[in-house]
Amino acid sequence: MKNIPSEIENTFKSIRKEQQGCVELKIINNSYCVRRATSIWDKKLKKVRKITEHLGVISLDGTFKRKVPRRGIRETTREIFEYGNGLLAHYMLKDVEEILSRSLFHRARHICCNKSDRP
Repeated sequence: MKNIPSEIENTFKSIRKEQQGCVELKIINNSYCVRRATSIWDKKLKKVRKITEHLGVISLDGTFKRKVPRRGIRETTREIFEYGNGLLAHYMLKDVEEILSRSLFHRARHICCNKSDRP
């Protein structure tokens, strides 16, 4: 590549020495991305496909920022609100549950099947 600043080029050379395999530098949206390139054989297309893995970004001053791995499953706030609403509804219906269990004792278990032992 041409027109690469010397700080970025020196950092890329040191990364290339540390990493295994083919490491390449690619400019995407005015940032210098460091990628590891490998290839696999595609049986359907019957040719070699290039696969790249993003390793990080080199800033203009020559510092390398590694890719931050993503965390697992995210918890949404909606789940927390749904639990809170269910708990509130259960608390509000305690009196009704007691009345139903006294008057409809043979069907109370079917009506109150979602009862929990939580306070």
